[in-house]
Amino acid sequence: MEKLIRPLNIDNFIVSSGFWDRRGIKYHLASDYPVGIGTPLYASNSGYLYDSTTSKCGNGVMIVGTENSPYITSYCHLEKFAPDIENDLNRNGQAEVKQGQLIGYTGNSGNTTGPHLHFKVRSKTTGLPINPESLDYRKYNYAGINWVSIIFGSISVLALIMAFRDEKKKATK
Repeated sequence: MEKLIRPLNIDNFIVSSGFWDRRGIKYHLASDYPVGIGTPLYASNSGYLYDSTTSKCGNGVMIVGTENSPYITSYCHLEKFAPDIENDLNRNGQAEVKQGQLIGYTGNSGNTTGPHLHFKVRSKTTGLPINPESLDYRKYNYAGINWVSIIFGSISVLALIMAFRDEKKKATK
């Protein structure tokens, strides 16, 4: 069985909104990683990639794993797709991807609170969501260090904390 790899080339993940966080009357069944716009995004598993762009998600994709991968992974709020992925999506509506392949770049599209990657994992057999932070990811050798993501991700976290404090102050008045 294929183990997932992290979708971003970042060693220490900061989760700005985690699995089971409340969103009004609903729960957040994914992990949000604050990163800068344009951070390279890699396929966590091998499989068939489909365009899942919606108004709430913004630009997004979903990978349905091959017989060797028991997962369906989803990635939302992208800035743009990698050129070869976009060509395949425009031509076929799907693209076959290998684990670790560049699939796009993070952004701020759709209904979002700032630049981040919304990453969801589901079981391919049951369709039930799986907490991305509970998985044991395999190590993967990404090309280079992504300093842009590290710097802008830190700024995004600070902005989210400040916005949360402002909302909390408004609610207590």
